[in-house]
Amino acid sequence: MPILGQTFVQTAPQWVKKGFFDPEEESKRLVVHDYHETANKPEVREMKNVRLLDIFQQKLKSKSDFQITLNKALLTTLARYLKEFVVLQPRDWPAQFYARQIAYSSNSETIKQALVPLFGPLHGQLNGREIIVQKYICFFRSL
Repeated sequence: MPILGQTFVQTAPQWVKKGFFDPEEESKRLVVHDYHETANKPEVREMKNVRLLDIFQQKLKSKSDFQITLNKALLTTLARYLKEFVVLQPRDWPAQFYARQIAYSSNSETIKQALVPLFGPLHGQLNGREIIVQKYICFFRSL
């Protein structure tokens, strides 16, 4: 149970910490989620060049839901953008799984090469906690 309150970096083996995590950068990363006005966020974390393509409600619970969303996004300038740039997609387990299925089954080489679904350590940690809570929900309810 005590490990549930720790971050991925705190529980990672020492060789992973030394090779991939800089304590200075970790402290900057933690500031990103602090959205009050006095937060001193590094400029690299700002979203100056982000464009909102569209807003529409979608459940995103199946491969077909993700396919509909991708098709709608490709009707925008994203299709042209994908011809020149790679788009990394950090996602949790089901979203990353469906995105990979769509990319692998696509006839478009652009989609296969430019859309890269990722499953990062943050999503691994969050999914692990969710599974533990779901498995031991009776215990957590009694708390």
